[in-house]
Amino acid sequence: MVRSSSRFATPHISARSSFTLSFTPLCGPTGRTSLRSFYTSVLAYPPNEKQSFRSRERSAALTRMRLTAVSSLLAAAAFLGLAGCDKPTDPRVCTAIAVDALVVTVVDASSGQRICDAKVVALDGSFSEDLRPFGSGQDCTYSGPTERAGVYAIRATKAGYETVTMNGVRVTRDECHVIPVMVTIQLKKG
Repeated sequence: MVRSSSRFATPHISARSSFTLSFTPLCGPTGRTSLRSFYTSVLAYPPNEKQSFRSRERSAALTRMRLTAVSSLLAAAAFLGLAGCDKPTDPRVCTAIAVDALVVTVVDASSGQRICDAKVVALDGSFSEDLRPFGSGQDCTYSGPTERAGVYAIRATKAGYETVTMNGVRVTRDECHVIPVMVTIQLKKG
């Protein structure tokens, strides 16, 4: 007997000699409960105390074969069931941190060494913000603006170098934060 409530589902098979197969969606709490009851029904099948030793051995061998077949079927169905989940059932949890939209590395074009004392500005229409320097030596970067999506022009300047502007750097956001974009700007001595 086969009942289906979803196209992608996990099977439930009783541990009796005649198999009953039903389907329950894996998405959500129903799927988790169903998997638990499936394992309980297969693994908790009590042996018959009145069976002979040979009969119990045969019964144990059949149970092992069933478990092998069921495990293979369950693995395939679980994979397909998870593939059918369009949206998570639980609400998305956002972190309480502030995320910078841009992380900019400025390097000397000829040597590849990082430049840690440049001035880096992010521009988006009438919006303008100096990016904050972080780190020192070979670990320095410039970061900002905080939690602001947009299409930026990034301008890097330093005395003794040509000014470089990188246009069209798009920063997007999901339901919680901006998705940071990492950019490397090469300055040529001028």
